[in-house]
Amino acid sequence: MKLLKTYLSFFIFFLSLFFSCSSKKTIEEEIFFTLKLRVLFKLPSFEDVKAKFEVQDLFLGRKFEGESQIYQSQGITYVSILLPFSNSHYKAYITLIYRDTTLIEYTATFSPRTPEYDITDISKVNLPDSDNDGSSNLDEILSGTDPFDPSSCPAKKFYIDQDQDGFGDSDLYILSCKKPDGFSEVGGDCNDSDPEINPSREICGDRKDNNCDGKIDENCSSSSCVFFPDVDGDGFGIAEPRERPDCIMPPGFTTISGDCDDNNPAVNPSANEVCNLLDDNCDGLIDEGFPVCLTPSSLQINFISWYILGISWKDNSKNESRFIVEVSESEDFSRVVTRQEFGKDVTYGYIFGLEPGKKYFIRVYAENFFGRSGYSEVISALTKNLNFLDNVSSVGLGLYHSCAVLTDGKLYCWGDNSFGQTITISDFDCDGDGKLECVMNPADTGQQSISYVSSGAYHTCFSDNLKNLYCAGRGDSGQVGNGLISFQSSITKVLENVSIFSSGYAHTCAVKENGSLWCWGWNYYGQVGNSHQYGDIVTLPYEVFSSGVSYVSSGYAHTCAVKQDGSLWCWGWNGYSQLGVSFSDSSTYQPQLVFSSGISKVCAGYYHSCALSFDGKLYCWGGNDKGQVGDGSSDIQRTPKQVMESVLDVGCGWYHTCALRSSRELICWGDGTYGQTGGDLLFNSVANEVQKVFGGAFHTCFIKDNYLWCFGFNNSAQLGNGKKKSFSSSPSKVLKDR
Repeated sequence: MKLLKTYLSFFIFFLSLFFSCSSKKTIEEEIFFTLKLRVLFKLPSFEDVKAKFEVQDLFLGRKFEGESQIYQSQGITYVSILLPFSNSHYKAYITLIYRDTTLIEYTATFSPRTPEYDITDISKVNLPDSDNDGSSNLDEILSGTDPFDPSSCPAKKFYIDQDQDGFGDSDLYILSCKKPDGFSEVGGDCNDSDPEINPSREICGDRKDNNCDGKIDENCSSSSCVFFPDVDGDGFGIAEPRERPDCIMPPGFTTISGDCDDNNPAVNPSANEVCNLLDDNCDGLIDEGFPVCLTPSSLQINFISWYILGISWKDNSKNESRFIVEVSESEDFSRVVTRQEFGKDVTYGYIFGLEPGKKYFIRVYAENFFGRSGYSEVISALTKNLNFLDNVSSVGLGLYHSCAVLTDGKLYCWGDNSFGQTITISDFDCDGDGKLECVMNPADTGQQSISYVSSGAYHTCFSDNLKNLYCAGRGDSGQVGNGLISFQSSITKVLENVSIFSSGYAHTCAVKENGSLWCWGWNYYGQVGNSHQYGDIVTLPYEVFSSGVSYVSSGYAHTCAVKQDGSLWCWGWNGYSQLGVSFSDSSTYQPQLVFSSGISKVCAGYYHSCALSFDGKLYCWGGNDKGQVGDGSSDIQRTPKQVMESVLDVGCGWYHTCALRSSRELICWGDGTYGQTGGDLLFNSVANEVQKVFGGAFHTCFIKDNYLWCFGFNNSAQLGNGKKKSFSSSPSKVLKDR
């Protein structure tokens, strides 16, 4: 029964994986098709008809809506809609509108595989009747009657009259029985924004076609003169001509028009353009032909690290401008090291790629269409010296994050913080940029000094010097141990009197000082050791052993513990013999004896395990498709096999293994796709004089000269080297400060 349930769970897992991949492909590689609807009803001028649509994907529940002009081809009217392709059916709601009057409402279900339909079936078409007089809007418009007047009086054209001069624009009209406000019964206005222009008048001398007959100043007497109001007395008037047959200019008038601001004598067509955000010379442009008006000012440093400067400045320009920041090693800017451009109206930014412990000089200038400004004031900044993480006593490596405890009792975490697993307690923002910003200082929170840390995939647990155990991060599988199922959990006190503990993918196990072992979290394969049904989420610590345990390691879905007598016990998922024993079921919640004595330490990977004996022999077993067992093959090793001797320490990643030899040489093997084995060889010698090694899912860290070094996958800056790139096979020191 258990075997059947396991097979069923695998089938559901791969089925969900298939659908998730299919969904991802649909989003990233969307295929479109065109829905064509043939409108077989007679319509008024199709240029004035538009189509509004709402289309629903009946399988995925997606909804698409918008507006489309209709078009004609070979005498047939079409509505064309571009839609994402789906294997299901769609339901479409189409509305045809003529000059804000709804003509046709059409509803139909269709398949993308036959995307052409006729809008003619009367059972699927609604013909609205806005005035409820028994004649549809479509019929009334085609017959020339008003669709909004139940008396069905003959509809007339009324033209929009924006300048209220009694004449409307001939191209902009509605059909109605009554004249609406803002409309005229007379068209023919050739400039409906100027009340001085309409078919009823001609003003002599203004050089305009006032009466819309295509002629300028026709039939004007040569003795007539035109004058323009000049309120500000600058010699230029506004475009409101006044004709005087006697040609005597009244006070406050001028013979020249073109003033665009008759209340400001400094603004007129003869003025010089100056930088004041005004159109001084009335040519329709502002500050044209003039460089950026004023240079940026108030340049200041807001943030400084060993390779980043955060700066800001004040924008004094009068137009949209972009800003260029220059950084130089010399005060005269003869040695500019970087010149970085910032977008329009941006007044702050970051300069990257600087060297630590060096003095730089910074200035900024602006550019736009009219030219460039002068330089701002020059400021200087001294980048910080490199400060590396030293005196490391404990390390926890998760999936995409890392944590370390120093001998002064501070906890540092860095990398991915999507579930709060980096335990941010300081006021720094942990943004995964490679800078160690998440520092847990006991003095900040009233906590005792931190003594030990272990990181799971998306959660982290740590203990203080009073042996209290705390956990935080992702808790949807109960791995935080707070009795809740929560996507993200804050710091929670889980146990007291704890000596050592280990965080797996989504479960955690801890050894108390009395030798008892407690586990909690994801229990699908029995890895928590709980005798309940497989698949239970155990949200509170469950006692697996009542005494005698000295060490524990939590893998992806299995757990191994070393007892004080040197015996090794494993339980949980055994699909690849990672428990080191053979039995009929692929998993068990009951601890299985692997070694009866002689073992000092164990590490559990994704589906392989390794154990270190007191005399320095290293044994490994389980899944071996990446060579992680270290026996030189890729075959599953179903029982423990000695792969090395003279070993001091061992660390297991998900698909790789690293061992510290008695010579202090660090050797790694297995999957090196992300550089986590330090090279491309079957066995890679990574470093010498190493003190301790730690295995993460896809990255590895070790202590050397009391400094922490890391290498491998770095997609979330989990290596802590100040960089965020895909991976690195070369170890680098972890930085301590920003």
